[in-house]
Order: sequence, then structure tokens, then C-alpha cells
Amino acid sequence: KEGGTVPTREAFVTTVCQGRKERGMPAWCELGLEMDKIIGIYAYVKGRADGKIHEGRPAVRENS
Repeated sequence: KEGGTVPTREAFVTTVCQGRKERGMPAWCELGLEMDKIIGIYAYVKGRADGKIHEGRPAVRENS
């Protein structure tokens, strides 16, 4: 959420890519995590923080 420890998308990407090694978090870009996956994770976490995505498994769509 706003005011959190990672307040913007850019800060999130930087944190994920560089890691926080002093806290035990690896640098995921060095380990090969692709940028589109990082952006997808951000979108999910942001959606949860904003209350736009609710907890639980996503609904299953039936093929018509």
C-alpha cells in the first residue's frame, strides 16, 4: 500500500532485481527471473494491497 516499504512499481522492480541480501533476499534478476514475471508479481501484490484481488483461488471458467 502507499507508504509501505516498497511504495512504487519502480521500487518493487529494483528491490526484486537487486534483492536485499542483508535480509536474506536474493537478487532475482541475477538468478534469471524474467522482467515480465516480476511485473506480473507486482500487479498481483498491488491488486491484493488495493483490495481489487481477493484472497483465495481464482474462479474456474467453464469452456462453453
